[in-house]
Amino acid sequence: LTPKEENIKMRPVYASVVQKNTQLEEGRKFSFSEYRKLFTTWKKKENVDVAKELGPEVYRVLGLVMGTEIPIDMYRLHVSLVEDVNKYLLYAMLPLSVSNFVTLFHSGYGKFRSNIELWHQKLEGLLVEHQKKLDSADIDKDDESHALTMLCNLKDFSLRKKEIILGGLLNAGYDTTFASLQWIMFQLAKHQDLQTKLRNEIVIKYGKDETPKTVKDLNSMEYLNAFISESMRMRATVPVNQRVNLQE
Repeated sequence: LTPKEENIKMRPVYASVVQKNTQLEEGRKFSFSEYRKLFTTWKKKENVDVAKELGPEVYRVLGLVMGTEIPIDMYRLHVSLVEDVNKYLLYAMLPLSVSNFVTLFHSGYGKFRSNIELWHQKLEGLLVEHQKKLDSADIDKDDESHALTMLCNLKDFSLRKKEIILGGLLNAGYDTTFASLQWIMFQLAKHQDLQTKLRNEIVIKYGKDETPKTVKDLNSMEYLNAFISESMRMRATVPVNQRVNLQE
């Protein structure tokens, strides 16, 4: 397949995954449970490093969307690559012979390249392990509500291409969600009057000990959705939005 053909084939398949209500409900239930535990521990602390403690939890939720539990060392590797990419991106764009020469004198860049290869090995491991479960019927191959199943079922794509797509899904899913949550928490802490108003909306509708039961319930909370949208408008995690019309 040409890159254009791959793109045309991939977009509707991916869209079907992120739009499945079963997947959204599963993610909502898991997120509420895990974040409630996390926030309960925060109450007992005088200071909290939000970035350090929130990141792994976001990755756990992302693993649910993928259809597997992602090892913590893979999360740490991902974060390391994100932190280093701006340092070494220009080196990586050089001709291969020049790039190889740079590694002889720049240990940091050499480690960065090694980590990229390690990242691909870990992505391949997730795909291969998931394929084994599909082949042994441990997982229903016709249920494409998880990204790994969807990718394994793409017969026209090489394993390396699937690795790249999976890496893109992890990178896009983690960075955007993590950054958005950090800014939302910042805005809540800075504007505590709005935090109180938001909490009141939840308490009035569900009580102090209850939470929205479904995605539909979440979408019905006007002030919550307005707050999230405004926070994302003020601090957009993605500077551009590339949308493609899938139908004429």
